[in-house]
Amino acid sequence: MKEKCKGCQISDKAVVILSIYIEEYVKNVTEKSMEILDKMNENCEIQGLRKQMRLDDKCIQKGINNINQENLLNLPGKQEGGKVKEKKRFGKHLQINELSMEVI
Repeated sequence: MKEKCKGCQISDKAVVILSIYIEEYVKNVTEKSMEILDKMNENCEIQGLRKQMRLDDKCIQKGINNINQENLLNLPGKQEGGKVKEKKRFGKHLQINELSMEVI
């Protein structure tokens, strides 16, 4: 990143905002991973196996995947399993156009 920036500086406020975002993301991943661990432990209990007491890399990875999957499902045009159709809409001036997404 340093090579791409070449003399650019990042403000203190930008660093604080980024750290808040990362902290919230880590909190969400941890909460989702704990839900997954609880479900896994319920299944272990049903099968008579020992409960897992520690969040491991598999639980964290599943939590990240679940959060990313939820974010993909919340994208515009992805509701109700519809396909996304691109439609160009021209304004008063022909050189200005806007790409809008429409669910079909």
